[in-house]
Amino acid sequence: MVTWQNSRQSERLRYSAISIIFLNYSHLLEFFFDRDQPKTRWAPDVMLGRIAGLSDGEKVLIRIALDIWSGSGDAKVWELIETLDDYNFSNVLKGLAVLRLQVAAN
Repeated sequence: MVTWQNSRQSERLRYSAISIIFLNYSHLLEFFFDRDQPKTRWAPDVMLGRIAGLSDGEKVLIRIALDIWSGSGDAKVWELIETLDDYNFSNVLKGLAVLRLQVAAN
């Protein structure tokens, strides 16, 4: 659980979308985000180096989250289709839909 004091609306929105994407993997939220500041725990290149021990699905979810947070995950649509199970694929779509609705409203 993050304890951000001074986060912008855009950061909270992206956090919400990523939380939905990680719904089945709450440990990824701790892995991904800094607890006290609205930022990732590590720089994207460092984070991508640290995901080696994760499952293929978890790696794809981290890369999607990096794309949402900073455009740095380089996730490919085919990876979502081929790697994620139905539940996680659905969560990715829900997270993206929440993000899109909020962006479109502004």
